[in-house]
Amino acid sequence: KLFYTRIVQILSFLITMTAVHVTSLADSVEQLGLSSTVSHTAKTGILTVVIAQLMYEYTHRADASGQSVVSVIFCCTYLASVASRTFIEHELASDSFLAFAFLSAWFYFIWLFMGFKSTGHFVIMVYEIIIDDVSPFGLILGLFVVAFSTAIFVVLQPVSDRSVAMFGDQLLTCFEWLTGGGFEGDVVENAPRGKVLMIILLASFTILGAIVLLNLLVAMMGDTYAKVSENAVAKWQLERARIMLSLERGIPRARRDRLANSVWIELDGERFLQVQLVDGKTALEH
Repeated sequence: KLFYTRIVQILSFLITMTAVHVTSLADSVEQLGLSSTVSHTAKTGILTVVIAQLMYEYTHRADASGQSVVSVIFCCTYLASVASRTFIEHELASDSFLAFAFLSAWFYFIWLFMGFKSTGHFVIMVYEIIIDDVSPFGLILGLFVVAFSTAIFVVLQPVSDRSVAMFGDQLLTCFEWLTGGGFEGDVVENAPRGKVLMIILLASFTILGAIVLLNLLVAMMGDTYAKVSENAVAKWQLERARIMLSLERGIPRARRDRLANSVWIELDGERFLQVQLVDGKTALEH
């Protein structure tokens, strides 16, 4: 019950936050003949929840986890968005912080899906792949793109035409070549100089990048998927227990003690856990 209540609370918060910031809530309420106070009240409510969540994470910092980090990132980016719009009146900066806040909020919501048996192992697999495969691979891939972008840029552009902005465009172009499966044939034809050297560089870039590195990433992900699948049930149970423990820590101590007394009994000075049988079996046996 506590788990499902938490899911409903977060989903309701996300829907409200989306209605306020993504849709034109202020315009909608005016069209309905309502006061714009509705929009301001919703924004105030969201801000209050964010501050309360940040205070909760601070008071429970000793029990910090990956989920806590995502929660803190959401709170800080949302507060930065509000501050940027209110005090410095910079709309782009405010929306940039708000974008990261939305990402963090939905990632936090996805984390709760680890509690479901049907989706928990999938969330764990995505997490394991990002941490174990994508992160180190991204570093190597970034260095690879920078290396070839620099070489191609030096060959294509004379010294008098080089600039930081043009080099940035070349980095984006190389990344597009990599994700698109290779370069276009007219790149060499339209090259102002060094066409032979460009052919060698682009061919090497395509073979090493689009063929070797990306296929290596796919193989690494497949290996991680196989490893996680072997212990999928155990990992799901562990993550579900962590979620429950995290939710229980958010309950006030007085209420937590009352809940504990409803599942524990004392006989001759010793505590025993009460287990309810359903069809003659415990929850673990079902």
